[in-house]
Amino acid sequence: MAGSRHVSIPSQLVQSESWMTANDEPGLTSIIIPTYNRAGLLLETLNSVAAQRYRPIEIVVIDDGSTDATEALIRSFERHHRGDPGLSVRYRFQPHQGAWAARTLGLRLSRGAYIQFLDSDDLLHPDKLARQVVVFEAEPTIDFVWSSTGSFHSAPDWHATPVVGWPLAAQVGRDIVIAFIAKGRWKTESGLYRRRACRRTGPWANVAMFQDWEYNIRMLTWSPEIRFVPGLLSATRQHDHERIDDAWYTCRGIAGALRAVTLVEQQTREQFGTDSRWKAAIMSRYRQLSDQAADCGFSSLAARADRCLAMISPGD
Repeated sequence: MAGSRHVSIPSQLVQSESWMTANDEPGLTSIIIPTYNRAGLLLETLNSVAAQRYRPIEIVVIDDGSTDATEALIRSFERHHRGDPGLSVRYRFQPHQGAWAARTLGLRLSRGAYIQFLDSDDLLHPDKLARQVVVFEAEPTIDFVWSSTGSFHSAPDWHATPVVGWPLAAQVGRDIVIAFIAKGRWKTESGLYRRRACRRTGPWANVAMFQDWEYNIRMLTWSPEIRFVPGLLSATRQHDHERIDDAWYTCRGIAGALRAVTLVEQQTREQFGTDSRWKAAIMSRYRQLSDQAADCGFSSLAARADRCLAMISPGD
């Protein structure tokens, strides 16, 4: 296929489980929060973690090169909660590399049996962990659980209509992978991973867009056992501060999205490439990127997306 495109899966995505320790603290949930200059929003996110009915929790904050008061805020939060024996806070600063690097470092530093990824401007429902961990405890074969996610500006409405995250009904096995390629089925904060699932899936990919989409498809390709837990248990904040979606209008962002789609194409082609639904889903993604690049005036990027599309569907 696409060997003529000379795009290979980067070495950090090779599915080796040695990159992340298998040792975990039973029952502990590690909440990994990458952050960059979000001191004005981060406290509310941290408070939503502290409000969880579930314990024990470790918060792993990876500060991706912030120049604001992020560290001081986290130190203050840690002091305020020292009386809670079931809540610990770990802080690590790294030079600015991006959320993908922060999440991967957070995984390496984590000690929990369960892993929650949480962006530094979003919130968890107080029952989120309690309702999802109980599934793991009842069914040791389960690798991943997820729930619905809502959207908010000032305060979340936990009874609102979800913006993403409905049960997939009959979509299992190859069907769920193809469905996810066509449209992501849950948000970053929606799910909870058993540690072994993160080890097997590997580090996060170095892409500027579609990071969680690529990561979850990579997980789904090895057919994990997954469950849906009903309820709106997380919320994505809508605000005017810088956020990942802003990259959708930049050359770097669209190039990152194109890289993510190329990775997904390569990772799924051998298993799903003869399925017409897979072909349609991948082609739709390349068309979307071509159109977005053209609309933003990035003609060379649009041409790259068109070349990828042509290699999926020669002669179309």
